[in-house]
Amino acid sequence: MHVFPKGHELLLLAMAIMSFCLAYLSPQFQQNDERIKKIKEKGMFYSYFFIIGYMFILMIIVQGNETFFNAYQAVCILASLTIMTVFLSFVILAKRY
Repeated sequence: MHVFPKGHELLLLAMAIMSFCLAYLSPQFQQNDERIKKIKEKGMFYSYFFIIGYMFILMIIVQGNETFFNAYQAVCILASLTIMTVFLSFVILAKRY
């Protein structure tokens, strides 16, 4: 039988990814110039659409009768995906700009 993680494990993973992303970006984020403002702005813009997609997919999965996780786990999944998406988009955009 497959057991889905309780939820807080995913948040721990998201926080680890966030820490690594901030460690990578900290020298660049110390200078608060136009480039950094553009990275933050575009990162949040792109993350918004990914988060809407995550919510849509999660609604479809939860609506089905055969769900393998509860509401707490669904919220943890959404929170961890949000954290990872925002900070990974900052890293990707920092390499791009």
